[in-house]
Amino acid sequence: MIWIPYRTIVESAEALDLPELQETYESGMTALRAIILDWGDDLPAFKKFRNSLGWLRSYVASIEMEIQGHGLDPDPFPIQTAVYFLRNNISMAPVPPPWLGDRKFHLHQMSNLIRVNPTYYAQRLPAWVPLDLPVYEIGD
Repeated sequence: MIWIPYRTIVESAEALDLPELQETYESGMTALRAIILDWGDDLPAFKKFRNSLGWLRSYVASIEMEIQGHGLDPDPFPIQTAVYFLRNNISMAPVPPPWLGDRKFHLHQMSNLIRVNPTYYAQRLPAWVPLDLPVYEIGD
């Protein structure tokens, strides 16, 4: 899962705890590889980020920096490889995905994060977030 609880890269990365940072990093790297290597347009990540690879690369880099802030290094080599492919094959312009800022999407992300780790996220995300929202797929 690529967690994006807020519409900005920095705010989203800073909101995540270490396990969700690591999950987002791994999922983001997988999405970058899937799109760059054209693993199939039926993949959810392809549909979400196919026109926003520069933005996704920026988000994954921000997630990596947050993980490093916890004293860990998620192995910088993969993102360097992704950047190489992006530079040589795809525009690096960080064009955000068209759904970024969709209140419903971010609200569902927050709701799911609270369920993943109520102790951590209930204190850091808005108190008015409903706790029973399902995973929201783009286009729902």
